[in-house]
Amino acid sequence: MYIFSLHIYKMSMPIKITQLAWSKIHDIIKTTGSKGMVMFVSSGGCNGFNYNLIQMERYDGPKTGLLYGPDVYIDPMSEMFIIGTTVDYVAENYSEGVYESKFVFKSNKSVSCGCGVSFTPSNAGH
Repeated sequence: MYIFSLHIYKMSMPIKITQLAWSKIHDIIKTTGSKGMVMFVSSGGCNGFNYNLIQMERYDGPKTGLLYGPDVYIDPMSEMFIIGTTVDYVAENYSEGVYESKFVFKSNKSVSCGCGVSFTPSNAGH
């Protein structure tokens, strides 16, 4: 059973989710019967960290979180890396050079590579 203890943001949201990304999130939840999605940061990738957005049932992290909207939870250990991030979804479109459909993450608080998933916090090492 996946029960999160939640802190609901009412004044300002820590992240932005584009309409296209919300549509895809809701499609995944509806299609799979998932209870929601969890956004977190893990180590790895070409820049040191990776953004992750997975179904709650596949998440092995702490069962506490910050609720963003009705369906997305933010891992509290990842919150400081995620604040200010915009989540978008890009669909495969060969004519525009997009060769896979995926969620992409954009933040002005980090340096990222072209994949849209891997990043280095901009204040790392300072």
